[in-house]
Amino acid sequence: MSTSPERQSTLDAHIRARINAELGRLRQEEKIVREQIEAALEKENLDMERTGTNDDEAEGRFNNSSSSVQGALDEVQKKVDRFHAKRDISEYLLVGESSQKLIECYR
Repeated sequence: MSTSPERQSTLDAHIRARINAELGRLRQEEKIVREQIEAALEKENLDMERTGTNDDEAEGRFNNSSSSVQGALDEVQKKVDRFHAKRDISEYLLVGESSQKLIECYR
């Protein structure tokens, strides 16, 4: 079943009109949603400025970073202490005595 060119043209025009109408409706909805989001963000920013939450969050991030750095420093300090403990020969009396005797011998 074939449609006449006039009928096809009318159908095409009707379909284009419906598509354009739907597109216009979607653009309007998008605009409303965007305005709502912008208003919510503006309100949130104003609330943060009033309460100082923004500074608290920044300080919290700094504290988290600071605590992780402190943890890393503590770990390095423990490794240094273990290294010095291994080097400390005073726990080994014979080594200490031998060391002293060797020093006296050179003198």
